[in-house]
Amino acid sequence: MIHRLPGDDNATLAETVWFKKQTPFEQAEIRRQVEFKRTQWPGLPATASHRAGDHEYPHILPKGHEDKAFFPGFAAEVLDYMRDNEIEVHSEILNLKSSQACCLNLMFPLRRDLGLARRVLQQFNPAVAKVTGVEFEYTGQDEASLGTRAATEWLGEPTSGKRGQQRTSIDVAVFWIDHEGRPHTWFIEWKYTERNFGTCSAYEKNRARCDTIKVTESPAQDCYLVDGGSQHRRRHYWERMGDAGIDVDALAKAIGCPFSGPLYQLMRQTQLAAFVRQTGAGQSVEVAVVEFEGNTSLEAVPPRLTPLQSPEARSIVDIWNQALDGVPRFTTVRAGQLMSAYQATGGYDAQWRRYISARYGV
Repeated sequence: MIHRLPGDDNATLAETVWFKKQTPFEQAEIRRQVEFKRTQWPGLPATASHRAGDHEYPHILPKGHEDKAFFPGFAAEVLDYMRDNEIEVHSEILNLKSSQACCLNLMFPLRRDLGLARRVLQQFNPAVAKVTGVEFEYTGQDEASLGTRAATEWLGEPTSGKRGQQRTSIDVAVFWIDHEGRPHTWFIEWKYTERNFGTCSAYEKNRARCDTIKVTESPAQDCYLVDGGSQHRRRHYWERMGDAGIDVDALAKAIGCPFSGPLYQLMRQTQLAAFVRQTGAGQSVEVAVVEFEGNTSLEAVPPRLTPLQSPEARSIVDIWNQALDGVPRFTTVRAGQLMSAYQATGGYDAQWRRYISARYGV
């Protein structure tokens, strides 16, 4: 089936129903991406998404055009980097709403120019003296001394996975040194049009089981991800809560398992940060979430977690921060703030800046 935008020539009601099911933010970004596509590549057809079979959408690129997902000035470099480092290119990379493409488009300049990275990050923290590296889809196991599966084994995740696939992967990891020579790492979780932070991979198939879990009553005994039987069901997440500075008792009021929904991703990122702290010669690790202004649904709290809300904790990130004990809290950065930091340095590629403005409106 062909899907069109409302207002397109010859668009029928049936062809535009899909659009009305999107959030207001998604609708705005879909229109932006369609306009960008039609301006940049006139005549390039709508095509089917990886997930939608033969359903065609106007904001998806045809197969074989992966390079068009990225800024032309470094598109080939990005694809080479992903291939050379065995990083999974997401199946929806041809969707112009791709969060992975968005992240790489806005953050890859920092990898290309570590001096620029230092100047940009100093806008958020003046303690940054030098940026020593920027990695994408980072899994915490790049150090040769740790072995290639160290973090995977610590978390109990599938050994068949790789960066960006079936493993806890941080969208961006920035390694920096302060003015006293101490090492630090920033983990960055990137969100574009996502409606939430996702759900536990086991929840949909095991709702009844997950809904009875209580964090104060040996939850690991009832967790589908821990009870063995396959490589996907031997996770060590419950074992690592204390090591990672997660106070599960602070989540006891949740209805069922608190990690069945959006806290699942934040929990895994917190645990990976703990692994890097423990294996990185005492370096500090902080986690930030980059969001787009206007994507209000991302921070919405599902009913099963509303008992955890308070006047001081209204959003998902706020609720998660209440459960952290002795480790840095998550921070939130708007994409517009990031671009303002680029602007303040004055050292960015003007053509790239125009591309980002046209493509993402920031």
